[in-house]
Amino acid sequence: MKCFFSPFTGAIAAIILSFTAQQAAGSERFYEQFAEANQLFENDDLSAAMANYQDLFQAGAVADELFINLGVTAERLDRPGEAALWFARAEVLEPQHPEAKQSLRFLENEHGFLHFEQKGAAAALSGIPRIWLWWGIHLSIWAVLLSIVLYFILRRQRKNRSGPAIIGALSLFLLLASGVCLYLLRNVPAPEALARVTAMEVEALATPEPEGKAVTALPPGSEIAILQDYVSWVYVQIPSGVRGWVEKESITPLLW
Repeated sequence: MKCFFSPFTGAIAAIILSFTAQQAAGSERFYEQFAEANQLFENDDLSAAMANYQDLFQAGAVADELFINLGVTAERLDRPGEAALWFARAEVLEPQHPEAKQSLRFLENEHGFLHFEQKGAAAALSGIPRIWLWWGIHLSIWAVLLSIVLYFILRRQRKNRSGPAIIGALSLFLLLASGVCLYLLRNVPAPEALARVTAMEVEALATPEPEGKAVTALPPGSEIAILQDYVSWVYVQIPSGVRGWVEKESITPLLW
């Protein structure tokens, strides 16, 4: 049996093969550079190792092992805020990462940084993007309205109305579930709003100016939630419940 391929099919196959080859080459380059950075770390050339790890990240590499090594190197360089940031980023990729959790606990004990407590259902749901829940609410409302319209149309035509009834019931369930999730997450900062204090000797201030009255000290590694952006300052929520202004250059967003 003969098999014929059109020029279009051949072009698609060539693109796929080229993309696969590029991915393989990129992965090989990552591990080569990662190994070089690891060797620098083993040789106690911490600054060079840190620069190489950061180059990998800036080039688009995202991996929990890279983030862990960045955190360990930052800790060895006595940069606890950056170390906490990288360990927290490793947790974003792998929420139950044992080394990331242990390292964050160690830094918390050493420096007393602040972080948001997440317990019970809120902790389990914290990774769900809020936009997904809002989309669930909007779509379920439209689905419920559509099922009601279809139900009455089919009723007038004396046809089976089980389909719209099932759609309506499932939509109501989705609406209720999304609403409950949003309610449980009402006091949990969204991941995209979180940041870590990466500078030393940082204070939250009552006003966005260097001479502002200090609200509270923020040890390096402290977790904050950004509420408002104003020039070179951000208005933040602090785990202790208070709010204040912090200079942008002293913090780094959790998500990259």
